[in-house]
Amino acid sequence: MSCCSDLQNKKGNILQSSVDYIKRLKKEQMAMSELVARQEELEKTNRQLALDVQVSYLHQLSILPYMGREMSTYDYAL
Repeated sequence: MSCCSDLQNKKGNILQSSVDYIKRLKKEQMAMSELVARQEELEKTNRQLALDVQVSYLHQLSILPYMGREMSTYDYAL
């Protein structure tokens, strides 16, 4: 009878280990999904900031020719 009991214990241990492993994999997958979403968000923010820097730089370049003289209303519209 102990042979069957040992076999049942081994099967139970294998099943429990499998369930624990699957739970761990699911947690890791969820964490990875969150990291990917965060990475995408950071990349989007980075692209927007890079565009903002370019626009600012181009704006500065467009103002440089007017430095040293008073700007007209037309100049401000640019």
